[in-house]
Amino acid sequence: MRPDPSITAKSPSYIRRWLYMLSGVLIGALFLYLTARNVDLDEAAAAIYAINALWLIPLTLIYTLTFVLRGLRWQLMFPDQSRPSLRHAFDAFMIGKVGNNFLPGRLGELIRASVIGRLLPHVGLSGSLATIVLEKIFDALAVLLLL
Repeated sequence: MRPDPSITAKSPSYIRRWLYMLSGVLIGALFLYLTARNVDLDEAAAAIYAINALWLIPLTLIYTLTFVLRGLRWQLMFPDQSRPSLRHAFDAFMIGKVGNNFLPGRLGELIRASVIGRLLPHVGLSGSLATIVLEKIFDALAVLLLL
């Protein structure tokens, strides 16, 4: 006999998922309140209205282009015979960035490696993690060079 879908929807994992989401929203709301409790709303509104919105267009385009270029750079770190497409590299890169925004400890980098590892089984998780470590080393060397 097949289980009734309305009963399985109330399983403990379903309820746990909603509790996690609710607790995340409540914790986020608490920290948003703690951050903004001493802000003068009239002064903040005046500052927002003083923004020249035309600057947002080129800034958004440049910001987006940097993500595309970083995805391309990461793609080029793979060996020629096992290189992901630019779309796959960019998608995994952006998924990792979103994960970094929501997860502690930069766990989005592990998500990025996992996505490419699943798309390219011959590279695997370890191969994609190696390229991420290489990318971080290059980033650190670039910062040291600039200093």
